[in-house]
Amino acid sequence: MKKDISVLGKGKSDPYAVVTVGAQEFKTKPIDNTVDPKWDYWCEFQILESSGQQLYIHLWDKDDTGNDESLGRATVEVSNIVGKGTDDMWITLEQAKHGMVHLRFVWLELSKDPHDLQAILTETQTLRSSNLSTALLTIFLDSAKNLPQARMSTKPDPYAVIKVGNKTQQTNVLMRTIHPVWEQGFTFPVVSPDNDSVFVTIMDHKTGNEIGQLIYKIKNILTNKDMEISKEPFALLKSGPESKLIWSIHLRILKRKNEAMLADEADDSSMDSFEPIPASEGATSVSRTNSVEQSKGVDEKMQEDRETVVMSETASVTESSPQLLHRTQSVTSSAGEAGLGRILMSLKYSVERQRLIVEVKKVMNLPHKDPSSIPDPYVKLYLLPERSKDSKRKTQVVKDNCNPAFEEAFEYVINQRDLGGKKLEVTVCTQKQVFYSSGNVLGQVIIDLGKVDLAQPYSSWFDLQREANSNA
Repeated sequence: MKKDISVLGKGKSDPYAVVTVGAQEFKTKPIDNTVDPKWDYWCEFQILESSGQQLYIHLWDKDDTGNDESLGRATVEVSNIVGKGTDDMWITLEQAKHGMVHLRFVWLELSKDPHDLQAILTETQTLRSSNLSTALLTIFLDSAKNLPQARMSTKPDPYAVIKVGNKTQQTNVLMRTIHPVWEQGFTFPVVSPDNDSVFVTIMDHKTGNEIGQLIYKIKNILTNKDMEISKEPFALLKSGPESKLIWSIHLRILKRKNEAMLADEADDSSMDSFEPIPASEGATSVSRTNSVEQSKGVDEKMQEDRETVVMSETASVTESSPQLLHRTQSVTSSAGEAGLGRILMSLKYSVERQRLIVEVKKVMNLPHKDPSSIPDPYVKLYLLPERSKDSKRKTQVVKDNCNPAFEEAFEYVINQRDLGGKKLEVTVCTQKQVFYSSGNVLGQVIIDLGKVDLAQPYSSWFDLQREANSNA
């Protein structure tokens, strides 16, 4: 991360993050005097079409003069989040010499079942965020009938203002009519369907006077079939005796993508399968993002305690003090051709961003020959043939485990025309030496990128082989 240079010569920044999808934008608060900020900030995006959509994170150093300096940026393809349902990743910052940003995502589908409400209410309470939605309310404001005159013998210029929670929207202004036909649709996030209400106010644009009002408790729709009202007239308050509002309302509960379906998509049931796994198409409309923190640099990253959308906690992690993830021994089934274990990798190339996205998912069946000598595995990546220091990527360390799960994603900036000449060196190492290995390398695989179709996500198990050279 770039740093301000103080009088004492020490680096410092006051970083904040701006997260955007399309025209939707959210900004975290700045964290004073640090290059390792932790925001614990959740935001929500309504997404109608995931294909081609990208989420951008831009980090800034706040300056009291107002001339904020860019600290780097990162990009995430929304379709990747849809396919997984949830994701937790470190992303190397672009347009910066150092730094990574840690993000968590959850993709939520829309449900017509009111019984799904309790699950999402419990989840938002666990995250201790009072502004997260549990439902989406869609309102189609069709028309109004028999509005009162704005002034004596003068027809009003009516428009409607709709408020749900802290969000307000309004219709177009229609000129000189007591029977306005708006035919406009609106969508509102709902934090608590049991307690929130819809407030509709009909205004006269000419005089600024209120000529009608309606208050509707959202919990009333929970008992309707499919939680819907279709073009029903409602009597207006503070209006004429025959004044009515005609509207339609649909309520949809936010629901995690079906976990069984996610397991089917993610699980490679055949250990010998090398078929690409296509990205899933989603029909949901809300994505949640947690912009958590930024690390000290490319080779040193830190995770601090926080709640995640999957209701678990991530402990502090540094390379010098690795995270204790598991204390389990392996159950040997298939250790691959060389008997060194297997690794599950996912690869994808983004033509638009000119990025190779590499995800290290998990390793299975590392050799377990002595209960007192269980490895502390991690994975290192290099791009060949250069094998430069800049291409080095490294996962966290998993303590005492022969079946470590990493689920970490890394990116490389590569021109598409150069991709065919590159290879990816994947090396599984151990932080502590085990008796059956002369060094810290447990196994290695080299993936020829020119022989892999990266036009779509490619996921496969690879047999670990003995180290190809001594530079791992």
